[in-house]
Amino acid sequence: MSNTATYRILGTTDEVTRCEHCGRDDLRSTVVLAALDDEGNDDGGRVYLGSTCGAKAAGWTSPRKFREDAAAADRGKGAAVRKARDARFAEWVQRTYGLTVTGPRDLYGIRNREVTGAEPTDVLARYRAETGETA
Repeated sequence: MSNTATYRILGTTDEVTRCEHCGRDDLRSTVVLAALDDEGNDDGGRVYLGSTCGAKAAGWTSPRKFREDAAAADRGKGAAVRKARDARFAEWVQRTYGLTVTGPRDLYGIRNREVTGAEPTDVLARYRAETGETA
C-alpha cells in the first residue's frame, strides 16, 4: 500500500471556504480533490484545499495552472449537467410530440415547427410549466 496520497481534481466549490491542509478559512472557494486508491480509482474520499495547498498536495508546481485545471473541471461538470437536462427534455418532446430531438436547439428546424405546431419558445414554456425544469 502506498503512503503517498494521489488525487483527481473534481472542480471548485464555494460551499467550503476553509483549506483542510493549512486551516485558512477566508477563501472565496476551495478546490475539491478526490482521493484515489492504489489502482487510481476514486475511493470516495473528498479533500477541500486552497489552490496553493491543493497544488502542492497534487504534486503541481504552479498554483495558477492548478486553478485553471480546477476551472476546466467545473466546465466539464456544466457540460454533464446540460447533457442530462437535454436528455430529459428530449424524452419529454418524444413523449409529448413524437418528435426526436437532442435538445432545445433542435426545435428551431422548419420540420420540427411543423410537427409541434408551435414556436420553439412556446414548446419550451410548456415544458417548463409541466416539469418545473428549465431547458
